[in-house]
Amino acid sequence: HLPEEVIKTLNEYFAMMIDVIFRNEGTLDKFIGDCIMVIFGAPLQMSDHPLRAVKTAIEMQSALEDFNQRRTSEGKEPISIGIGINSGEAIVGNVGSEKKVEFTVVGDSVNIASRLESNSKKGQILIGKNTYKRVKDYITAKKLGCIEMKGKTNQIEIYEVKGFTAGGGK
Repeated sequence: HLPEEVIKTLNEYFAMMIDVIFRNEGTLDKFIGDCIMVIFGAPLQMSDHPLRAVKTAIEMQSALEDFNQRRTSEGKEPISIGIGINSGEAIVGNVGSEKKVEFTVVGDSVNIASRLESNSKKGQILIGKNTYKRVKDYITAKKLGCIEMKGKTNQIEIYEVKGFTAGGGK
């Protein structure tokens, strides 16, 4: 793949995903290579942030299906994403130095979300137990077991989101 083509694809992908994120009132934290870090519930608090995050993830996967149909019709390879979502307390604020400051979020719950994302396979949306407890009445999900966290003694229960229940995505 030519570098220009990779950048063009990434920018098209990011533009499409940002539209979905903003439509659900997510806060774009940062791009990390081809990864998008998104926050729900900060800086503006929202009581339904776990459901908004899951809804956004499902809509992102749906938008990607449309994107890939267009790519394959043009003779290009489809791309896939995995998504990790976790809910919990985090430290939010401007981090950096006087030369460069970024609004970001840090903490165990953020690390768990990152770990879920890195464990997700193509097309999967993985959520932690804290998120599952908050959205279980609105989604269908399959418990996958537990994963180890580096530097932690306790394991994290993980669930794969399969979709919304009837009326769950409204």
